[in-house]
Amino acid sequence: MGMETEVILLAAVGVLVLVAATGLSRRIGVAAPLLLVAIGAGLSYLPGAPAIHLEAEWILLIVLPPLLYGAAVAFPVIDFRRNLPPIAFLGVALVIISAVAVGWVLFIVFPDLDLASAIALGAVLSPTDAVSATSIAKRIGLPSRIVTVLEGESLVNDASALVLLRTATASIAAVFDLPAAVGSFFWATFAAIVVGAAVGALAVFVRSRFKDPVMVTSISFVIPFFAYAPAEAIDASGVIAVVTTGLIVGHYSVRSQTIQLRFAEQTNWRTVQFILENGVFLLMGYQLREYIDDDIHAGFQPGYTIAIGLLAVAVLVVVRLAFTFPLFALLARRSRRIAAGRHSLWGMLSVRVRQRLVALRHRGSDVDWRHQLKRRYESDRAFHAREALGWRSSAIIGWSGMRGVVTVAAVQSLPTDTPYRAALILIAFTAATATLLLGGLTLPSLARALGVREAETAPGSDIRALFTELARTGREVLADPELARPDGTPFSPDAVEQIDGEIARQAHVAERSLPSTPSGKQSAELQELRRQVFAAEREALADARATSTFGSAALDTAEAILNTIEAQTTADG
Repeated sequence: MGMETEVILLAAVGVLVLVAATGLSRRIGVAAPLLLVAIGAGLSYLPGAPAIHLEAEWILLIVLPPLLYGAAVAFPVIDFRRNLPPIAFLGVALVIISAVAVGWVLFIVFPDLDLASAIALGAVLSPTDAVSATSIAKRIGLPSRIVTVLEGESLVNDASALVLLRTATASIAAVFDLPAAVGSFFWATFAAIVVGAAVGALAVFVRSRFKDPVMVTSISFVIPFFAYAPAEAIDASGVIAVVTTGLIVGHYSVRSQTIQLRFAEQTNWRTVQFILENGVFLLMGYQLREYIDDDIHAGFQPGYTIAIGLLAVAVLVVVRLAFTFPLFALLARRSRRIAAGRHSLWGMLSVRVRQRLVALRHRGSDVDWRHQLKRRYESDRAFHAREALGWRSSAIIGWSGMRGVVTVAAVQSLPTDTPYRAALILIAFTAATATLLLGGLTLPSLARALGVREAETAPGSDIRALFTELARTGREVLADPELARPDGTPFSPDAVEQIDGEIARQAHVAERSLPSTPSGKQSAELQELRRQVFAAEREALADARATSTFGSAALDTAEAILNTIEAQTTADG
C-alpha cells in the first residue's frame, strides 16, 4: 500500500472514529473532546501505530481560520454587543495577566529560559477552547448567557493570545523594547479589525449576488483565508481579521441571504467545524507518545515536565478565579444600574453616539429610528434585569478554563532554538489535557451544586412584543392601497380577510401554541398574498435582528415559527 493510500485510509478511519466517539460521548455523558483525546492517546500506543506529525503551521494557517470564521458567523452580534464587557476583559485582559503570571513561574523554574520565551509559553497556555467548554455547558443545560460569554471569550482570546505570542517571540531574538512591543500589539489588533471589516463588507456584497446554495457556500469556504492572508501580510493578526469578518458576514447575511441559503450554509459549516475541531482533539491525543519521546530524547524526565505542566494549570486556575469574581461583581452592579435605567458617563456617551449613527443611517427614510432605539433600550434593560451574572455564574465561568486546539498548535510554533522546547511542548499538552479533565469531570457537578440551570424558553414578553411588531407589519401590507398581484390585479376582499385572520392567529405563538393554518388546496391568489405578507414579516424580522431591538432567543424562536408556518402553507398550496 502506497503512502498516499495509507494517508487517505487513515483520514477516512479518523472521521469514523470522530463520529463514533461523539455518539458515545452523548450516551455516557462525557465531553467529546475529552473522550477523543483519550482515544487518540490509546491508539498511539497500539503496536505498529504509524507516526503522524502535523506541522503547527498547518493548524494555524489551514485549520484555525475556518474554525474561527464558522464560530463567528454563527455568533449573534446582539449577544456580542450585550456581553462585550465580560468578553473583552476575559478575552484580552485575562490573557495578558495569565501569560505574565505563568511566564514568571516558568522563568523561575527553568534557569536557562529567558523571560520573553517564558511569556511566549504563557501566551500559548492562556486562551480557552470554545469547543471544550461550550460542549459541556450545552450538555448540562447552563444558562445561554454563560455559554455566550464562554464562546465570545474564546473568539477573542485566541486572537489576543496569538498576537501576544507573536510579540513575545519577536522579542526573543532581540533586546526587549516595551514601547515597541506595545505598539506592535496594538497595530496587530487594530489593523486586523480594519482588514476584517473591509473583507466582511466585500463578502456580504459578493454573496448577495448569488442565490445558489452551492455557490454561496463555496464562496464562504474561502472568505476566512481572504481575511487572514492580507492581515498577516501587513504584520496584523490574521485571526482577529477572520473573527471580524465572520461577525460582519453573519450579521448582515440575515438581510442579504434567504433563509434557505442560510440554513444550507449553516449545515455545511457545522460539518466542517465538527471534523476540524474534533479531528484536532483526536490528533492531540495521538501525539502524546511523540511528545513524551521528544522530552526523553532532549534529556528531560517526563514525570518532572508533567508536574511543571500541572503547576502551570494551578496558576491558570487561581489567576482565572481571582480575576472573574471581582470582575463579575462589578458587572453585576452595571447590570443593576442598566436595569434601573441609570447609565454611567461612558454609557450615556455611547447612547448619544448610537443615536447619531442611527439617525444618519435612516436619514431621508420613513423608518422610525427613535422607536427602534427606544425598543432596543427597553430590550437591553429587560435583558440585564433578567440575566444578570452573579457570583454563581462567576464560579462557573471561572472554572470553565479548558484549553485545547490553539494551545497545542501554537506551542509548536516556538522557534526551534528555544531552550527547553521539547519540555515546553509537553507542558502545553499537559495543561490542555489536565484542564479538559478538570473541567469535563467536575463542571457538571459544580453546576448542579450551585443550582445553575438554563431557563426552558425564550422570555415570553420578548416573543409577544416581537410578534406584535410582525403582525403590525403584515397588516400594513394588507392596508397598502397599492397592494396587488404581479399583473396589477387587486386582491379580493375575501383573500385579504383570510390572510388577516392568519396574522391574528400568529399571536398564539406568544402563548407557546403554534397557530393553526388552513388545510387543503389553496388558491393562487391566497398563495401570492401570503407570500407578500411573509416577505414583509421576514424583512421586519431581519430589521429587528440588525437593530438589536429584541433578544437573540426571541428572534430565533420567531424565525423558527415563521419557517414552520410557511412550510405548512406551502405544502398545502
